[in-house]
Amino acid sequence: MITNFDNYYIALKNIPHAGLVKKISEILLKHQGKNNAITGDHICEVIEEDWGKSVNVRVLRKVIDDMRLNGYPLGSSENGYYLLIDKEETRKVIRSLCDRADALMGIIRAMSNMYEERFGEELII
Repeated sequence: MITNFDNYYIALKNIPHAGLVKKISEILLKHQGKNNAITGDHICEVIEEDWGKSVNVRVLRKVIDDMRLNGYPLGSSENGYYLLIDKEETRKVIRSLCDRADALMGIIRAMSNMYEERFGEELII
């Protein structure tokens, strides 16, 4: 289930989550492989055209994250989202996610050090 979704639920009250996942899946079936990526904005436009309901990109990201957590083979790049088509493409997406996580951990360490220096106490998370 999607967490931190409460703020967006009202906007989606007439769009069942399962239906949204199904619609995104249908769209991405036509966008297999990194070279065929579709932007989040375009996915939202297709959903609005087909359903007459507006979905913003932040909501789309949350749903796609949830789909990934549930095993959907979805990749993303600067060009948008796509279905992963092979082992190499999947490996590259996993590596990219690891690199992003490493970068975030570096920021967390630096911010924690700054907190300690500035406030004179260890930050306990």
